[in-house]
Amino acid sequence: MGLLLILINATSNSQEIYARYAFALEWEPVKNLTMELKPEIHALSFQEPTEWLVDYGVEYDLWKFLEIGGSLRLDHEFDSKNPVYVLRYSADITLKQDIRRFDLQFRTRYSNYTEYEEVPEYRNALRFKGKLGYNIRKCKIDPEIFVEYYLQTPDVFISKIKYGGYLDWNLPKRHSVKFGYFFQDYPQKKTKHIHVVDVTWSYRLK
Repeated sequence: MGLLLILINATSNSQEIYARYAFALEWEPVKNLTMELKPEIHALSFQEPTEWLVDYGVEYDLWKFLEIGGSLRLDHEFDSKNPVYVLRYSADITLKQDIRRFDLQFRTRYSNYTEYEEVPEYRNALRFKGKLGYNIRKCKIDPEIFVEYYLQTPDVFISKIKYGGYLDWNLPKRHSVKFGYFFQDYPQKKTKHIHVVDVTWSYRLK
């Protein structure tokens, strides 16, 4: 079982800064099955709330190389005139393989939600993500890089491309800190892009 505290800051091309504050509880009730409950609030300029959500996700290892998962998300967008409550969802399948000290993953996900105060019509998408991690010998910091393409449905076109990386720092006494950055581009909207900095503190209970 683990506890995670997450802070994500997203900056768009208009220089608006959003902070995402989340607290997540993760547990493994049976072997190969992982569940996560994560409440989250988004704030403009770190202090003006724009929406809150509660996300419940599950992941199950069918085999060593294959994982399936999904999530349900209750999303509340703040609007004094017309508050909106929406139930969102996602489903995914992940192929993974360890080769020596490398960790290779390829995930296909369908989701019907946006993540960073984006273009509403881009909600329904097939997402293809490739990730490469490396375990450095005798080092407590593990790097990873990734790229993710969003294929818009029912119209078939690439709506977003996300790429970046993380550094996972394993600290003593079951603590860890993860630092990340990624850039999100919109091929159909040449002037729009988003920068995201991610800092995650984790503590494993057992």
